[in-house]
Amino acid sequence: MKSEYQSILSVGVEKKYRMLEEEIEKDIVRRIQKAGTITSTADWQLQRYMVLGHSTEDVENIIRSAVGGDYVDTFRLYDEVIETEYVRSKAMYEQVNAHFTPYEQNYELQQLTNALIQQSNDELFNISKSLGFMVDMGNGRKVFTPLSEIYNGYLDNAITMMASGAYDYNTLIRKVVGQMTASGLRTVDYASGHSNRVDVAVRRALLTGMGQLTGRISDMNGQRLGTDQFEVDWHPGARPDHAVWQGRVWRKEQLYSVCGLGTGPGLLGWNCRHTYYPFIPGVSVRNYSDEWLEAKAREEAEKKPFRGKEYNLYEATQKQRQMETAMRAQREKVKLLQQGKADKDDIINAKCKYQAQLDEYAEFSKKFNLPEQRERIYYDLKGRVAPSQHTYKQWQAEQAEKAAKRTAEKERKANRAMQIKAEMQRRADMDAAKGNQFISGIKEYMSQNPDVSIKKLGRKILDDLNLNNVADHLKALKEYGVCRFYSNTGVVRMVDYNLNSKDLRSYQYRVKTAFHEAFHAKSDGLKIDMAKLGSKAWLDIEETFAESSAHYLAGQVGITDLAPSYGSRLCEMLPRLKQLPEFSSCSTIADFGKIAFNNRMNGQAPEWTDLYNRAMGVSYDWKNYSKQYFPTITANADGYIDKMLENMPNFKTYREQMKGELGTAIEKINAGNAGMLTGNEETVIKNVLAIAMNRVGVK
Repeated sequence: MKSEYQSILSVGVEKKYRMLEEEIEKDIVRRIQKAGTITSTADWQLQRYMVLGHSTEDVENIIRSAVGGDYVDTFRLYDEVIETEYVRSKAMYEQVNAHFTPYEQNYELQQLTNALIQQSNDELFNISKSLGFMVDMGNGRKVFTPLSEIYNGYLDNAITMMASGAYDYNTLIRKVVGQMTASGLRTVDYASGHSNRVDVAVRRALLTGMGQLTGRISDMNGQRLGTDQFEVDWHPGARPDHAVWQGRVWRKEQLYSVCGLGTGPGLLGWNCRHTYYPFIPGVSVRNYSDEWLEAKAREEAEKKPFRGKEYNLYEATQKQRQMETAMRAQREKVKLLQQGKADKDDIINAKCKYQAQLDEYAEFSKKFNLPEQRERIYYDLKGRVAPSQHTYKQWQAEQAEKAAKRTAEKERKANRAMQIKAEMQRRADMDAAKGNQFISGIKEYMSQNPDVSIKKLGRKILDDLNLNNVADHLKALKEYGVCRFYSNTGVVRMVDYNLNSKDLRSYQYRVKTAFHEAFHAKSDGLKIDMAKLGSKAWLDIEETFAESSAHYLAGQVGITDLAPSYGSRLCEMLPRLKQLPEFSSCSTIADFGKIAFNNRMNGQAPEWTDLYNRAMGVSYDWKNYSKQYFPTITANADGYIDKMLENMPNFKTYREQMKGELGTAIEKINAGNAGMLTGNEETVIKNVLAIAMNRVGVK
């Protein structure tokens, strides 16, 4: 760098430009030595080198050093490059002298320097504005760590090189990623706790930093031209919230208010590829008309199918990025397997999967007319990863064979599932037929004997259930009905079937009880797991099914809207059972009873351990559940209390007290004080809730 430039530029800027000069010099020499000529890229780099304040004499020195100091070879290269189509300035090779452009007249370099300083500081630190490896010290104060200084050093150099025009974007991403991974850095951590792979973080930082630097230059150009209007450029596949403002002219304040300039998700923010340029009203001509933009928006919104999914243009670009990320991860997996000396077949399989990803990527890109951006895949500089064509074709054949076997197995399972379903339906039809036969017989009997006694009806029910061996009794009981049995050997042995002779309820309720006890009696000779599960848990299921089947059978003989017994158990179990697949279609209590009755008719044993455990695995709280019924209960409190007392006539004298307890229970549950319910309050609310579930449906 000329001494005149050194005296004007700050130490930080001079250091960055000196680094840039050295990198350009080394790269030009490398290219000439490799190609044996001044390539198009080397020619371009020499042009950018002169912008940094160098003379054609300096250019000659670089070229001469590339050919070992030989003047003959140097001038041969000059003669060759002058004849090429790509040469940008023949004068650079024709007139060799020490003349260079003074800094005061080097407007391009001045603009670049000012923009870099505005984007960072006089020392050109953290040009990309990256927060990588910063630590949050609290109260919004973030500080750089030693790692962040290393990371930002790489990024600052890269942006300086990119801004000079001597290097392209993808080359610099590969360079920085290579530098960082060589230093042992694989991820970039942020103060927010977020973490990114090196290649992702570097790409975003360089893209965003360069975009913001370009914005600084546009602002300076706008000031010089005396305009506060700017045209935002347009690119295909823009993210939806950027597509609405790209390609249009905005005032400077609108760049902030409409386009989100200065924010992460806005213009020049994270991964934004837009920039903006000064627009002079009456002089400048828009690059994109409103009509053109609208036509493009419609075109990009159209979706195309690919392997079972549809994508518009933006979604397709995002899918491309996902594929590229997946391929970079697969490349890394291959290298790790190789470094770990994994099994040869595992390495080949990983390589072939990578090649399959490449094939899909190419097919997808062609389908959507998107350019393949394979440089995004190769940032890792890991070299060739794909397998040989012979190995890959062999792997494809093996995969096709495996796929065919999987398809055949899938079809076999589907056919088997259909057979099982058909068999289950056949059995269900048989079960229903058994149940229907029983119901038809009882309906006919009750129709022909409308005044039949409850004892005779009980005997008829037992006989029709083929329980001739079970004795029946009508006698005074504490309960409305009871079946006595023993199960010492793990099998139910029914002793007798008993109904209460002192039952004060209506005939309809006594019929329901006859059906309830018949469900228990039908378990005679079946296996039982009450000892394993525990009597309380076992009864929770058994009594729930006995009561619900009683409602189903009563309904079949024309008796409906009965207050359920075992309200507490029904409230706890029915909503849980409804969440299980086999009961998900049930609504009323009778719906559950139909399934339970038909299962029992088909010989389903009262072995409830699995069903109970699955039901109790359902997240459920009866108090919160009950709140959805409160509006209808509150609006019809008298009717619900009277219905409950039909099933407990001995308590009619306490009607008003029970109504008060119902209201208090609802208030406590709504206020979150359900744990303070008294025993009477809980009994009343659960019995009323069971009636509501029967009327409104189990939700």
